Amino acid sequence: MRITLLMGEEEKTFSVPRVKGRILRTAVALNKKLSKKDTLDEETVDDLVQFVCEVFNNQFSIDDVLDGLPLEGFTFRLQEILIEVISKATSGIKIDENGAPYPKN
Repeated sequence: MRITLLMGEEEKTFSVPRVKGRILRTAVALNKKLSKKDTLDEETVDDLVQFVCEVFNNQFSIDDVLDGLPLEGFTFRLQEILIEVISKATSGIKIDENGAPYPKN
């Protein structure tokens, strides 16, 4: 997973080779919270930015994201990271004919 931020005058790309399983709890809670919102507010933006910092093991600060991620597509990129975390965690799950999950072989 990668994110590119403008840091001063240069773009810097951060990556994380492995996302900790613990972050899934935060992702699920945040996704649930977002699904109940009709509009974006300051608290939600702060929660998304904090989440992204945690995904990338705090290699950058909240201010780095707020100042370094372009306004165009800002919330889209943050939510994209959220969805990517959830998708990676659930990618190996299959559903049987009764709707029960079972691991992929």
